Amino acid sequence: MKRTVWPMAALCLAVWMLLAQHLNAQSANREFGIRFNSLNGFDLVYKKEKSETKWRRYRLGASNFQYQRNDSINKNWQVNLELAVGCETRERIADRAVFYHGFEPRVGFSFYSNAYSKQTTISPGIGYVLGFLYDLSPRAWVGIEAIPAVYSTFTLEKYGESSTAFNNAGFSLNSLAIAIAYRF
Repeated sequence: MKRTVWPMAALCLAVWMLLAQHLNAQSANREFGIRFNSLNGFDLVYKKEKSETKWRRYRLGASNFQYQRNDSINKNWQVNLELAVGCETRERIADRAVFYHGFEPRVGFSFYSNAYSKQTTISPGIGYVLGFLYDLSPRAWVGIEAIPAVYSTFTLEKYGESSTAFNNAGFSLNSLAIAIAYRF
């Protein structure tokens, strides 16, 4: 099965860049960007300035889009989505460098299905964003960030006529993500 995440990410980035050129850039108090946290997933991030150092952030993450069909009976598909809304505080540490941090509550959804079973998972959690950004220009920046988080997972699995529910909790250190954004 071919993965379509990179072409989708490239298409989103191209559309975003075309639209960004036509926006009225009187005051740069909003940002829209793309965040790469693995080779098979990306996040779209929108941020809005509330004050000079406080920002509200909205993140929609998508990873593991998979679909496989061997024949008319054996079909497998999987999708993972995550929605997060949080705040961040920014502190300028150099002329073009900024450190930012803040809480980010989130909820993740995962769906998996094959010919024999279906699985639905909901994962609420809270993370703490730690990141650095570097201003490429007054309208663009590139950065790195990590979001260590505490979460719980609730899963319902159906296998034929039987159902099983289970849950767990955990701590994620979350690998570093690379982000690029446009201010408008």
